[in-house]
Amino acid sequence: MYITCKNNKSLPLPDALKQQIINTNWIDCADLHEGTCLGSAIIRFLELCKKSYKYYIPIHLIPFLIFKLKKLRQSPTKTISVAFYHYVKSVIFVSLYVGICKYMLCKFKNIRLKVDWLNPTLAASVACTALQLESESRRQEIALFIFPKALETAWNLLKKRGYVNTIRHWELLLFGFAMGIINYFYQHDSDSIKSTYLSIFKRFWGVD
Repeated sequence: MYITCKNNKSLPLPDALKQQIINTNWIDCADLHEGTCLGSAIIRFLELCKKSYKYYIPIHLIPFLIFKLKKLRQSPTKTISVAFYHYVKSVIFVSLYVGICKYMLCKFKNIRLKVDWLNPTLAASVACTALQLESESRRQEIALFIFPKALETAWNLLKKRGYVNTIRHWELLLFGFAMGIINYFYQHDSDSIKSTYLSIFKRFWGVD
């Protein structure tokens, strides 16, 4: 957990406040940020917009240069405007997600009058509505990126609590299983693979 200072920088929570949460299961919003919860969330949203636009440039630019060159030659104005539109939506999405999550953390804490694991879970669930800003293909890509992270988090949690043990070289078996699924669909149902990924597979694996 972090606190927001006057210069809008996030700093780790002081040990005294951490101990307060442990002892009382509570922390006041005034200890986390200045001003109102909504105002702090809006400031966070604007700050993220300033930072994330740099992060999304290579994410959108590299696939654009690889897969959209033909369209760019045929209709440059339309192609560039569509690409820029999707780029702006991605920047707004990630910034809005963080802003909503920050605001809802305060709201759920104040509604439930306690600080526990459920508050960030509920806040993140509400913040996921920002994902509707992205196109369907981008939503699928984000889901594919997050899903293995969620599995890894769940595994580490089970391991921490002693329900599972470390399996040597398990990642190799998992990688082989994943590649088997990809190759199966590539051979028998290639239409289910996104066209950009399919074109990359064809370059490396060829076409039967």
